Amino acid sequence: MKYWNWMLPLAVVTAILLVVFCYVIPTQKNEQEYEIKKQLRILKTSNELLKRNNIQLITKIDQLAIQADSLKDLIQKDRIEMSLLKQRKDEKIDAITKYNDDELYRFFTSFHTDSTANRR
Repeated sequence: MKYWNWMLPLAVVTAILLVVFCYVIPTQKNEQEYEIKKQLRILKTSNELLKRNNIQLITKIDQLAIQADSLKDLIQKDRIEMSLLKQRKDEKIDAITKYNDDELYRFFTSFHTDSTANRR
């Protein structure tokens, strides 16, 4: 009987330790693994979304770069045209400046305007 007095508490403690090590601790580990897997799935999903957005933004950047290049070409053409128009205007002004009085009179009398008094 002497041996039975300490066997019962030892068996109870052993059973409690067995339940803790076999059920409680693995359950906590499984919960942690589940949370980690859940976070991993969320991160993979957001990573895929970011990849798709990145591809869309890259294509948009390429389109805008092409558009910017064409606009630069148009601006350059407009600048050339403006300089040619300015050069023609300056040449005409220089030609008019060199006119004598008779030539100036002929130049300004050759203008015909559509005024209300002259209409028929």
